[in-house]
Amino acid sequence: MPRNNKKNPPTPKRQRGIFKIKKRRRELPAPFLIIKAPLGWIFFDEPFMLTLGHRLLKGDNLLINEWNIGQMISLFNLPLIWLYTTITNSTEGIIMFFRYYFILWWVFCSVILYLRTKKYGWVSIIAVLYFLLFAPLRQMGINYNSMGLSFMLLFCTYFLTGGSKVKDYINGAVLACAVLSYPYLISIYFLY
Repeated sequence: MPRNNKKNPPTPKRQRGIFKIKKRRRELPAPFLIIKAPLGWIFFDEPFMLTLGHRLLKGDNLLINEWNIGQMISLFNLPLIWLYTTITNSTEGIIMFFRYYFILWWVFCSVILYLRTKKYGWVSIIAVLYFLLFAPLRQMGINYNSMGLSFMLLFCTYFLTGGSKVKDYINGAVLACAVLSYPYLISIYFLY
């Protein structure tokens, strides 16, 4: 039966090929990041951000024993640091563990961005690829830059595409997490 009727117009070969490439392209950057994780180098901030959570685990207090403005990020690291040190009884390899956690978090944020903006077609795919391949300050680690950026991305995505009461609650929680990452973002509360 020919497909040349008005209900089912023929699909050009070019469009069918683009659809196949589009499906494959979504999966390309994640293995690249997994391969890249052990090849990176350690800056001072990457282990320092982990030591903030480790110090909390050992009994230090926020804002009293440490005066660094980025110390609130340790609240996000603390459960994973506790889990890792409980399982391994040491901190050896914790930086690689957090690099892989960074990849999972980054892919999760990219999937949310794509699912919320896929109606825009190629623009959403390009935005997701740019975000997925970007690592703040060339660090594949959980720090105030990466968490602040990812929470702001989620906040803006839900703010621009949201609409229901539940999404507004999610958006408020995401903005609170962004403010914990970057305390200066408190100014957005007054604008929001």
